[in-house]
Amino acid sequence: MPGHSSSEDVVRNLIQWGFGFLDSEENRWITYFEKLESQARTTLLSIENGLVVAEANKLLDLAKDKLVVYELANFISKIDPSNHKALNILSNLLSDPEIEKDEWLRLQAANSLIQSCSGYKSAEKALVKLSRYSKNEWIRVDAAWSMLTVDPRQPDAIRALINLLCTSRSENTLGNLDLHKIGANNPRLISTLLKMCYSGQTPKIRSVSLTFLLQILADDESLFERVKRLIEI
Repeated sequence: MPGHSSSEDVVRNLIQWGFGFLDSEENRWITYFEKLESQARTTLLSIENGLVVAEANKLLDLAKDKLVVYELANFISKIDPSNHKALNILSNLLSDPEIEKDEWLRLQAANSLIQSCSGYKSAEKALVKLSRYSKNEWIRVDAAWSMLTVDPRQPDAIRALINLLCTSRSENTLGNLDLHKIGANNPRLISTLLKMCYSGQTPKIRSVSLTFLLQILADDESLFERVKRLIEI
């Protein structure tokens, strides 16, 4: 029927509006303005997954820019969490020498991977490395927090979080974290915070430790009583 677009054409257009396309004549990636990208991606989420994934994969095969590759692989993994191609691409990004210094992109790739499939050791390894060695405190916090949301007792994440609490130069770096979510059943974190309330190196560390400890104990009377008995001992 003249003028009628098939479902494939509609999805293909939405994919291009959402992620751009390769201009073969100029050999460069063309993108649209941010509002159109956002609207297109939102619309794609309401369309049958198989068709969207098929068209997104076609565009992914053409993409060279690492950010575009990440965004497409991340998008596919969200609508199809078991998509091996997207997961493998996210995993490969973590060891890609081209983005070795792009900590933000590696953090995003690791987050996407660990949320889709927590069994990927490459994601956990990348998050541990970022939480330990990044010079950016926000990245270290995000990396540690990502691990803790998957496993609240992850030892590397707890160590990283405690280290940040000890060394942070910004009072706001950890201030927005809801430690109650990961601390209620986490005796190691509670014990560490309790010790730091008494023996923290600076008044700030002792004060922040107490604030976090009280945050964890909030709305949990039985846990509060157990910690109270420890203090009295």
